[in-house]
Amino acid sequence: MNIEEALKTRLLFDPKVSYMVESRIWKGELPQSATLPAIVLQLTSTVPGTLLLEGAAGPIRSRVRVSAWALTRDAAHQLGEACRQALQSWSGMASGQAVNLTRFVDQFDDHEAGPPEWFRQIVDFYVLSMEGVAA
Repeated sequence: MNIEEALKTRLLFDPKVSYMVESRIWKGELPQSATLPAIVLQLTSTVPGTLLLEGAAGPIRSRVRVSAWALTRDAAHQLGEACRQALQSWSGMASGQAVNLTRFVDQFDDHEAGPPEWFRQIVDFYVLSMEGVAA
């Protein structure tokens, strides 16, 4: 299961998002030498399905944080909004991972003091998927 990779693929196929970041989407953390605007996807928690002797099976609820980084607060907000629109209530197959539903949870601003000062819009989602069974 690779929820982050599925969401990355979904974002790259969204015209608004890909126009703003091209291919600058990372998992985990923003590289120090990153060009902005950029996106970071971070899996913050996973609640597994039913545990069986053969392994986990059934529905999984993951929480994913989407950090939309930019050089201005407005640009970060625009990118965060584009990410929210691309992922909100989405279901489908991407990067070999079936996603049953993404559910918007929260959205807020943050920044890193400079120089240079960088801004980000954080958008959190629950991602519902299946493990060990066909979705």
